[in-house]
This record gives sequence, structure tokens and C-alpha cells, in this order.
Amino acid sequence: MDRKSCPQVVPHDADVTPIDGTYRGPSAAVIAKAIRSGRCPSDRLFDRFLPNDLRLVSGEHWTPLVVALRVAEWIDLVGIRNVVDLGSGAGKFCVAAAIRSQCSFHGVEQRPRFVEAARALAHAFGVDDRVQFSPGALSRETIPTADAYYLFNPFEENLFGADERLGEDVELSPER
Repeated sequence: MDRKSCPQVVPHDADVTPIDGTYRGPSAAVIAKAIRSGRCPSDRLFDRFLPNDLRLVSGEHWTPLVVALRVAEWIDLVGIRNVVDLGSGAGKFCVAAAIRSQCSFHGVEQRPRFVEAARALAHAFGVDDRVQFSPGALSRETIPTADAYYLFNPFEENLFGADERLGEDVELSPER
């Protein structure tokens, strides 16, 4: 699924104003309908439903929409029923893939504020019946059982400088 096979939802979807800003843009329901019909709206349209600070780092930290939708196609193709996203961040992958697929998703994230943002995103897009998010760090005791597991650069932040990190609420170091 390349960008050419993902037409825009609306002609002018380059606006990056958050949903609580002055430009409202298409609703989550309109965006979800486009995704279900096989179209791929821009990340900027989808990301407007994230809190401002998370929206601004989406391109660096969260799965691109075109990738999430391609994975969703593969999930349905091979009959996967449930996926665990380890280090789910703001929930973008789980929510987008749930819109496009029949699968259920469970995001595990160590930052409680990201878990709350992810839950709000799932609710906004109407998939909170098949998507759940739990706080937790990667360990044998916290990994839920699933048909498949998804990770998108979960350790990359350990390599960033202090000014590029998402906060001070988790331990980050090259050794980790």
C-alpha cells in the first residue's frame, strides 16, 4: 500500500491543527469510514486526535498510518485474532489497525499518560470495544498472550539526547 493507493480523505488534509484548535477538519468517524473503505488519510489528519505534545512527535515515535493499515491487511489475511503491541505509545498502531481489521488489540505501555491518550484515541475512533491499553513495562510477567506481537522502535528513545526524549518518567540509557 503506497501513498498513491491511499488517496486523501479531503483535498486539503495538510493542516496540522489539533482537534481542539480552531480548524476542526473531518471527524474521527469520517476518517474511520475512509480507512474501512480502503483509503489511507494522512498521518496529520489522524494525529489531530492526539494530545498536542504527542501529535508533534508522532512522525518520530509512532507507526505511520500507511504501515499500520498494511499490517492490518496482513493480520486479516492470515487470520490473526489478537495482537499485543509492546510499547504501544499513544496507541496509533492499535487504533488504526483495529479500524481496518477484524482483530482485537492490546497495547502495553510504561507511561501512564500515553495509556490515557491511547484510550481516548480508541474511544474517539469507536474501537474501544476491541482495543485496550494497559500500563506496564516489558517483562515476562506483563506480556499478555496473543496470536502475534507488534513492536515499532520501542528502544530507539534510549539512543536520543535528553532534549529529544518524551519525558523523564522512565529510565532511558544506552545500556538499557
